[in-house]
Amino acid sequence: MFDPSSFLQTEVNTEFDTTVIPVPAGEWQGVIKAIKPRVLRGGQGVLDVVFVVVDQEVINETGLAEPVVRYSAWLDLDDNGCLADGKGKNVQLGQLREACNQNRKGQPWSPAMLVGQSCIIKVAHSIDKRDGKSIQADVKSVAAL
Repeated sequence: MFDPSSFLQTEVNTEFDTTVIPVPAGEWQGVIKAIKPRVLRGGQGVLDVVFVVVDQEVINETGLAEPVVRYSAWLDLDDNGCLADGKGKNVQLGQLREACNQNRKGQPWSPAMLVGQSCIIKVAHSIDKRDGKSIQADVKSVAAL
């Protein structure tokens, strides 16, 4: 357990890594660990989905027990601020629900039901805009197992 008081007095004689090993680009099995809705400037809604990659190859390569990547689904809202439905609306969310076998008409659904679900995630790399050099891994698409 972390103890903030003793942490401040901790001495080490080693150096720490300064770069993160990203989840490799490719298709992996992922389990949804957490979801977090957020609002961008202008009122645009986004659902951030945190996936844990459960493939042993990725765990070995990254050195992490739970390598995580993020998927951000833009949300289409109606005039009341609720999820809009209809042609061309909430396509990313629909794809995520489909990949998790939760996209059925007439079946009650809420975003919280995504947590714990598995699907195939396609991870791609880009340069992190914050520093212009770090490699950032993100989920670009999802598919059913």
